[in-house]
Amino acid sequence: MTKRADSQRVKAAKLRQANDTWMQAAIKDLLAKKEKLVPGKSCQAIAKEHGVDHIMLSRLVKPENRSISDFNASKQKLTPSKERVMVEWICQSADRGFPQTYDQARKDLYSHVEA
Repeated sequence: MTKRADSQRVKAAKLRQANDTWMQAAIKDLLAKKEKLVPGKSCQAIAKEHGVDHIMLSRLVKPENRSISDFNASKQKLTPSKERVMVEWICQSADRGFPQTYDQARKDLYSHVEA
């Protein structure tokens, strides 16, 4: 399969994933500070150290809040591995000269989700 340039959507998703990684590291440090394992660091100092917004960091530390990525992952019908398999299958059928219509792909998708 040939490599293609990443679309704007894919670039944004990669950036969001990197930001989530940075935010998770900052949350870990802030929780350690709250447990008195790291004395003397404020939420703003930890956020600045990790390059994330201090308001978002303080909001995400609260247990009732979750990130956009976590929220969107809960709405996903397929696991990422099953999604990759479906995408590869659709692309391979198109490469063979039998492209799936939207309705055919949707029907196959829902048959896999229900199974």
